[in-house]
Amino acid sequence: MKKSFKRISLFLFSAVIMTSSLPAMTFSASALSNEKVYAGNEQIWETVTYDYVTKTEKVEQVEKSSFKADIQSKLQSMGLTEENITQAYNPGIPEQSDIIIPQAVHGDDDRDPVNPNNSPYCRILALKLGQDTNGNGVADTWGYGTGFLEGYDVMATAGHCFWGGSSRGWVEECRIYVRQNSGTYGSTFYYPLNWTCAANYTSSGDTNYDWCAVTLQNNLGSANGWFGKGWSSGSINGKSVTVSGYPGDHLGFQYKDNGTTSGSTTYKVLYDIDTAGGQSGSPVYDSNGIVWAIHTYSSSSPNNCGNRITEWLYTILQNKYLEGVKKWG
Repeated sequence: MKKSFKRISLFLFSAVIMTSSLPAMTFSASALSNEKVYAGNEQIWETVTYDYVTKTEKVEQVEKSSFKADIQSKLQSMGLTEENITQAYNPGIPEQSDIIIPQAVHGDDDRDPVNPNNSPYCRILALKLGQDTNGNGVADTWGYGTGFLEGYDVMATAGHCFWGGSSRGWVEECRIYVRQNSGTYGSTFYYPLNWTCAANYTSSGDTNYDWCAVTLQNNLGSANGWFGKGWSSGSINGKSVTVSGYPGDHLGFQYKDNGTTSGSTTYKVLYDIDTAGGQSGSPVYDSNGIVWAIHTYSSSSPNNCGNRITEWLYTILQNKYLEGVKKWG
């Protein structure tokens, strides 16, 4: 029997017929205020790392202070300093100032098409995600998502793009497209090497931890650049931010919208920005190219919701970034 896919913000299709978008999980501002607060108890971080090549996973527990000390040691050995904000990198790609893709968005939808050959949109990746629903090791049902570069070979995205819950498990195949700008996904794509999610998410579906840090098999950052990242233990309300990604209702084309953060908690942030299924995993970034959250869910109108870059996720991404510097820098 075909298992139902319970995660949100992906457009699914079979080999023959496109289906409708899955219903999005909704969160209200009041619901955010009642979320569980684990920050004071997160001295031990437990992660699940999945090796895409060998199809094996490893559960690890690490003491927060020890992990951060290891990061500091790596930084010092490279002559770098640690910050709560790391800067974006542009290898000289022109910034986009005009909308040039000949498509229009009308009505109340405020999203605009962008040119993924320009910066920062070339740092945003289109994902084609295959699930094996027949149990034969071959992807037969596909979904669409978004990711973004955070280093030479580092990508961040939503956890539910890679984890389909206990009924589906990990995606069987993940194809990563750079500068995707067509309704047809071509034959040039890249694969992940491994990815890391919070055990809180994969074991119990805790949406406070709906994020995924991915190491890629290729160095995509040198040619396309990457976003910076920032975390703060305080409120990030009132920030002017952009969400740009690949919505399923404009399949294969990248769209963005701008807005303001209107509510934030330890783990989530609300913003008045239009999104659609397929944009899960999109960066929520400011004018300096600093990502403060990963778009994950819809919320009560007029807001949508993202998972904040927490200290935990920031540290994991920073560790992967430094590993990439050592390998590719």
